Parts: sequence; C-alpha cells; structure tokens
Amino acid sequence: MNVAKVMILIVAVGAIAAGLTTLVLTHLTVVDRWIIPYNFTVAQEGIGIVTDQTIPLPMGEAMAGSTLERFIYLGNPRSFPVVGIVSAQGPTASWVELGQRYRVAPGQTERVSLKVLIPDGAPRGGYQGTFLLSVYRDW
Repeated sequence: MNVAKVMILIVAVGAIAAGLTTLVLTHLTVVDRWIIPYNFTVAQEGIGIVTDQTIPLPMGEAMAGSTLERFIYLGNPRSFPVVGIVSAQGPTASWVELGQRYRVAPGQTERVSLKVLIPDGAPRGGYQGTFLLSVYRDW
C-alpha cells in the first residue's frame, strides 16, 4: 500500500472516530444536576410526621422494615426532552430505591419519587444521605 493511501485511511478513521465521539457525547450530555441532602429517623414504634419541607429534605420517622417516600417535581423549560435519573450517596445509599428514569417532555413537569427502604433490624437513630438527581438530554 502506498503512503498516500495509508494517509487517506488514517484521516478517514480519525474522522469517523471524531464523529462517533461527538455523537456519543451529545447523547450523554448532563444538562443539570441537583444534590438533595436528606435525613430521617428510625423509631422504636409508631410513625412521626415531619411537615417542614426544608433542605435537607426531611424524610420523617418510621420503623425499621418500612418505607419513607417524598416527592419533588422535575420541570423541563427546554425545547428538547430530558431524562432524570435518581442516585444516592452516603451511608444509607443502599437503602434508597434506585433505577427509575423520569422522562420529561419540553414544557412539562413530572413528579419524582424519592424512597428510602429501611431494612428490618435497622438500629434506632438518625441517618443522613444525599439524593443525586442527574438530568440528561433525551433523544
């Protein structure tokens, strides 16, 4: 193979790689990210209700083996659809229900569930963690 053909092949492969990289990055672009601290208390018995909706987001009080759930709303003012994905950080991250994707059309709002599944036998006391809501452009 002569040098000219090798150079053309290298340039073509580079152009294809650059195009694919651009395509992948535009589909996986994070358009927003919110960090939402939360706290809750595992009670001996009964359920306490917290009405103050401040940050950190109070999840309330519940017994071991139960579920705490709060909602936030994800609005999309953009001209393209977005997808919100909830993840968790901190010592109770494994107690957070994950895997839900929230698709929000342009100009729409969707209710996002934030759930903590308290395991059976969890010791009494206060706990903290962080919800992370990442919002991506949807194609």
